[in-house]
Amino acid sequence: MISALAPLKHNLISHSISLLKTLLNLAKIKTKALNFFPPVMKPEPISRVSSGAYSQSQASDLEYSTFGTDADFWTCAAEILDSETVEAKATSSSNGSRTSNSESLGTVTTSSVTSASPPIFEDKKLKRSLDETDPELDKLEQSKKKARTDGPCLPERPSKKSEEPFVNLSPPQLLQRFIDYRRIPYSIQWELARRVSRGLSSWSQQSEDEPAPITIPNLDDLQSETNSEGAKKIGKLYSSDRTNNTFAQFNEYERRATDPWPQLDKEEAYMSQCTNAEELDPERGRVHFLATLIAERSPDNKKFLKIELNAAKLGPSNSFSRHFGSKYFLRLSMSDSRLGQAHHLNILDYLRKPVILCQHIFRAFYLKDQHVYYFRTNEVWDVGKQIISPLLSSSGLSFMEFVQWHNPIELNQRQTMAKWASRFALGLSPSILGFTLDEKNISFIKDIRSNVNSDMTDGAGYITRHLLQKLSVLHNWGNRPSAIQVRVRGSKGLLVENPDVKDESLSIKLRPSLMKIDYRSPLDATHRTIDILHAAHARTPTRISTDVIINLYENGVKFESLCGLMKRSIDGIIASLINCLGDAYDPNTLGSLKALLALWVSYERAGSVIMSRRAREDVALTRINGFSGDVLTKEGVQEPNGLDDVLEHSTDWFPDRVSGCPSSLEETIIEFLDSGFHPQTCPVLREKMHKVVRSAISRAVENYTIELPFSAGAWIIPDPSGCLGSNEVFFQCSRSLPALDGTETHIITGDVLITRDPCRLPTDVQKWKAIDVPELHQYKDVIILSVQGPRRAADWLAGGDYDGDKAKLIWQPELVQDFVNAHPSFADPPLNLDSKFEIENKQVHEFLAEIEGCSEDNKINEVQKYLLGTLKDFTLVGKYSNFHEVSVYTNGYKSKETKLLAYMFTTILDGRKTGKTVRRDVLKADSAKYETRQLCWKEKYTPTAQLMLRGNTFKVKRNPKFIMEKLSDYGQGLKEDSLKSVEKQIEHCTNEEDPALTEPYKEVVQRVEHLRTLANGDIPASMLEADLDLIKKHVKEIFDEHKSIHKEAASGGVSFTSLPIGKRQDALRKVSRDFHSKPEQSKFLLMSANDVERVKASYAYVFDWKQSHSPSRFPWNVAFRSLCVLKCGEDVKPVDRRFYDHMSVKLSRSAGHS
Repeated sequence: MISALAPLKHNLISHSISLLKTLLNLAKIKTKALNFFPPVMKPEPISRVSSGAYSQSQASDLEYSTFGTDADFWTCAAEILDSETVEAKATSSSNGSRTSNSESLGTVTTSSVTSASPPIFEDKKLKRSLDETDPELDKLEQSKKKARTDGPCLPERPSKKSEEPFVNLSPPQLLQRFIDYRRIPYSIQWELARRVSRGLSSWSQQSEDEPAPITIPNLDDLQSETNSEGAKKIGKLYSSDRTNNTFAQFNEYERRATDPWPQLDKEEAYMSQCTNAEELDPERGRVHFLATLIAERSPDNKKFLKIELNAAKLGPSNSFSRHFGSKYFLRLSMSDSRLGQAHHLNILDYLRKPVILCQHIFRAFYLKDQHVYYFRTNEVWDVGKQIISPLLSSSGLSFMEFVQWHNPIELNQRQTMAKWASRFALGLSPSILGFTLDEKNISFIKDIRSNVNSDMTDGAGYITRHLLQKLSVLHNWGNRPSAIQVRVRGSKGLLVENPDVKDESLSIKLRPSLMKIDYRSPLDATHRTIDILHAAHARTPTRISTDVIINLYENGVKFESLCGLMKRSIDGIIASLINCLGDAYDPNTLGSLKALLALWVSYERAGSVIMSRRAREDVALTRINGFSGDVLTKEGVQEPNGLDDVLEHSTDWFPDRVSGCPSSLEETIIEFLDSGFHPQTCPVLREKMHKVVRSAISRAVENYTIELPFSAGAWIIPDPSGCLGSNEVFFQCSRSLPALDGTETHIITGDVLITRDPCRLPTDVQKWKAIDVPELHQYKDVIILSVQGPRRAADWLAGGDYDGDKAKLIWQPELVQDFVNAHPSFADPPLNLDSKFEIENKQVHEFLAEIEGCSEDNKINEVQKYLLGTLKDFTLVGKYSNFHEVSVYTNGYKSKETKLLAYMFTTILDGRKTGKTVRRDVLKADSAKYETRQLCWKEKYTPTAQLMLRGNTFKVKRNPKFIMEKLSDYGQGLKEDSLKSVEKQIEHCTNEEDPALTEPYKEVVQRVEHLRTLANGDIPASMLEADLDLIKKHVKEIFDEHKSIHKEAASGGVSFTSLPIGKRQDALRKVSRDFHSKPEQSKFLLMSANDVERVKASYAYVFDWKQSHSPSRFPWNVAFRSLCVLKCGEDVKPVDRRFYDHMSVKLSRSAGHS
């Protein structure tokens, strides 16, 4: 088609140039805008405006687009000549038909122009050739005029933000056409939209104040076959940090571990090859597309809401994302603190607006933990005009079809709308793909109920041992777990190993208490697939929270017992983390080696180093595998507002692959140790250890850390055997546990305490008896509770059940012997509890009757009111938690007011399901009575904080002192004594240069001196000395650069170490790259590249040592790996980093470690 237009262009140039220039002047189009078009074609849009073929807004669209070639312009200009434009023009001019306009250009017809349209359905993968028509797309073009408009229409430019009934993050019509035509991968479309949302680029530069626009040449440069290739290209295009290719291999390791785009390529490849619609991909759905809702101010100082897109990330998949794919979901964070000050803005209305992103329509379907989840519907964005219903042949689901697929509203009418809406959380639970069951292998059994109708098995079903074993092998769990937490067939809870061990079928049995959603048969494959959230495991020892400490004290445990346990916890920290500083060090003795090995193990455990390394490698499985998410995000820092940072910044807590220096203190310490350094002779290692110990002691005191050696934590399950009596428990651990007589055991017997968080009521800790039951020996790492008695055993523990609740089992003698169970009445809710709440108890069938006959759009809005209903409550949980703590302090732990607030707190926690929200007058009265800055014992103890406390905390003083105040006073004294003890242990350590590290530099100096003594040695001596001077000069420059980053941080009022980890890493990595990339090897006369690296590292150490008596971190930050190699000397054993990161030290029991 493009070639066919060539004569037309020449004809236009030769016959109409003077007329077109006149029309340009008459239209008063800015000269700047004309520069966007190829010179030959500039007059075209203006002639169209003057003739009535274009509206002014359409001409503006052309003005706002940037074209690289004549063909680009012609393709784009042709696209806006659609039927609606012709109809609008026909109403205003009797001679304004498309035919006459085409004739004014030559003989271009409508059909020939639109045949070049790019596809608008991604999933159909439609693409027209330039010389033929497509009946399906022609039908779509015709349907645009007749389609019922389910969504709002795009207003003509200009428009006010407040009037837009949707959130448009997609490019303008014409630019989107170019994107579609070039088949730009999703990664590039996302990143371009992200740049624009953050104000780093613009779709169309409408003023000089706006950032530069995304141009057609940019799109040409970004054309790619895959998402990962496209991400690299956009990184190069917009990154200001052109990293030296020498270090690409180092960055590649980190990029591979965190880059989401190769994973998206895998998803798309799998879907293109998959022929079985019921086959689920375990790797699908692991890419998270993230955004943030923020409140900003306009130039006239008015607040408005805005969505900013964030970097896509790898993460665990869930049932929804595995079924539909990663690109079908958007997660919007509402964590921006400014939202709390934007009460006058109707956030709920904003969230109900459809979001247009990457040419797709996303609608909000759930709000959970200050995150809003959006689903990509099959609605069509009519390229800048309106949202229209899709063709019947289009793929995907509408919003209401998605709702019906997950939670069929007509089949689940016997509940309130609040409870129905809460069920969408099931599909969002992070999980791994388990096993797809045959429908016949899903059966149902009854719950066990007491004589007063308490559900004794609430939340627990059965799974056959054969199926558990199959899942264990599939996911490489090692040992077969006794239970797994699952989502399957609309159920939520635990599947416990079936006591009938002879059943070899791959089947499960569900109880009514597990069932949350009902489905018609036959079941979708996703609905009969076991999604696994966790497998049973036990932790020992455990720590108790402040809530439990208060409960224990109020129920008879002595203050001295708590103090003794606190001191033992802190002494244990000191003993494990600096256990070798007081001993004489002899590197040739076995005792010194064992002490270093024990130290290595202690710091590895203190920093969870091995787990964090594995989590870095596979961030998508951190939760499933039990790795702590806090390991990767220890600091809650907002994402940097710049794509250069976003694309090129280092990943938090990854080591610097250039210098070899780890990021976390604990990981740095263990790498010092396994390279042969000893804290007595290495001041930098000693300083880092000192910092970890001081921090650990301070944190333990501030958090009232009490570790209980005789304790364990695990899931609670109902007794499958029925052998346990009332108030009896059974617990068997797969690992050895300490017994009270000094031996080890696997099964605990005797009096025990059992509790569960949140522990707010006096009855939330119970003193029961642990017994040995042979019939239960097949169950390990779960705490089994009795199904006898009038009340569910788990209900005594903060109203628990068996769908995945964890409890702590305590057999610590000084706690158990003095504890007395509180009166059972505390476990019964106050009679006036419901009067404190407004209850939204509309039934599903009532809602269905109300929306009958409504338009699709109105139905969506009404459903969203319930799906997003917790928006107003997400701050109340924290409020009432604080209210309860203040009431405990002022009214007493067992007062009626404190009990009421405890129940209000737990009711708010379940408000999503119950539809209960605190009445406004109640909230106002409670806030006036209990809202305070902070209780004294909850504040960090620093001189500055104590000054602030005098005027900003609760004024009432208790007499006698509250238990936590007494424990705080004791802890501060304990902290001071402990820190003095640490200081004493390091006083005798001296600072001496390490000869292993200075040797390479001194060796070169000696060689220079030696060469000068030889005949004809002056020239090589001068050459070698020149090489050494080059290194010296370079090291001095990098030392100053390293020093400057600390000065820069100080000038901003903060220390460098207090900066966010990402900023610290980026600054240090730039210095290490500069250190290793210069001087260029070509400048050296005699030294080889290996010699240069050794001598540079050695001289960096020597130079730093000469600057002060207290060496800095400079040489280690720039040459950690090289210095460690020098230290190892002849004892070095090369190990590939990929192997090393999986290695750990295991000590014999005689050394005090397991």
